[in-house]
Amino acid sequence: MSTYGFGVQKHDGKGVFTNLEGGLESAHCPACGKDVERYFYDMVSDWYEADGFPPVKCPLCGAASDIRNYRLDPLWEFSRIGFEFWNMGPLTPEFVEEFTAMPGEPVRVVRAHI
Repeated sequence: MSTYGFGVQKHDGKGVFTNLEGGLESAHCPACGKDVERYFYDMVSDWYEADGFPPVKCPLCGAASDIRNYRLDPLWEFSRIGFEFWNMGPLTPEFVEEFTAMPGEPVRVVRAHI
């Protein structure tokens, strides 16, 4: 990866992708809709340390949900594989559409700024 020019970095394995701008404003449970932001960092830590991609239990309602289904602001993503594109303009919709067709999983773009 180069931070002084164009760079691409691939991540294999469990990953957490954030916007690098200071954390979460909110994290809403997909089951009950309540904001669990104050618990979410511990939830992510437990999820990350566990084997595989286990469901994450909401501390308020007890429902277990895929961590990718929590509604986060700003957007974070959780994945088995990730790509970072450094020091380039926004990805075009055409590029994202073509890139999405390759892995067979949903692709989401998390914009990060340093």
